[in-house]
Amino acid sequence: MNPCGFNKCYIQPSADLSVSLQIVSGKSRASISEIGSHMDSLQIDGLDILLHSYDGSPTHFGSAFLFPYANRVKDARYVMDGVEYRLPNNEGKNSIHGLVLDKNFSVISREEESITMETSIAGGEAYPSDLSVRISHSVDETSYRCEVTVINKGVKRSPIAAGFHPYFVYKNKWAIIKPETAWIMEYDGPFPTGKMDRMTFGDISYLNAYDNQFFADSDIIVDVGYSRLKITRNNMPFFVIYNGRYSAGSSVAIEPMMSAVDSFNNGIGLRLLNPGDTMKFGYSIDIV
Repeated sequence: MNPCGFNKCYIQPSADLSVSLQIVSGKSRASISEIGSHMDSLQIDGLDILLHSYDGSPTHFGSAFLFPYANRVKDARYVMDGVEYRLPNNEGKNSIHGLVLDKNFSVISREEESITMETSIAGGEAYPSDLSVRISHSVDETSYRCEVTVINKGVKRSPIAAGFHPYFVYKNKWAIIKPETAWIMEYDGPFPTGKMDRMTFGDISYLNAYDNQFFADSDIIVDVGYSRLKITRNNMPFFVIYNGRYSAGSSVAIEPMMSAVDSFNNGIGLRLLNPGDTMKFGYSIDIV
């Protein structure tokens, strides 16, 4: 269905993720980079949850923040309100994983168990309007929380199809426990056709090769062998499951997303933020 896959045709250039800030609550802790607000590592109740870096690429370990679009935009172009915009063609002729992976985020508040960072996107050739982007990370003894607040500071409405890219390490095998069923997107190469089929997950999930996008507006519970994790998504009803080459044979990426792949062009699930308006979204990870 998807011979190219969402990730396996793309190698993200290495980024300097050396500046990491720690947040701690009991036996839970996270390392957050000032570059891209990337989560380099996460422990919840002493358990190592995320895949560690093995090649320096921010989309191959931890959890990357993908904004204002996750995954691919076809031909690195889109049209908004009659104007064509051109994105960086960083995956062949396509663009992938947003505009903030290598941007510096400024720390605006920090407590022992939480940190809030901010960056901005300028309107221009690639994007219609100026955005303020604020992201908060926090931990407690049994969970991690992430919340993003975006404000359109410009004069044009702007598309948002954000996502996150956490790689969850597992022991021996993994399985999707909840939801039991979801809608799976149909693809022509790496891009959706607009059709969806009903699919049932099972306890042999780890035996399947996944590089697929799903729609299910409910919590996700995944058994990773050493624990069960609940992924709660706010304003992000789509998700990708990926356990291909970059998962290193020891993790599975379960990626919260606001919209379908290439929604800047196909409009599936795309959100539009009007001038002066605010949008919130995010996700959390709990041990259950």
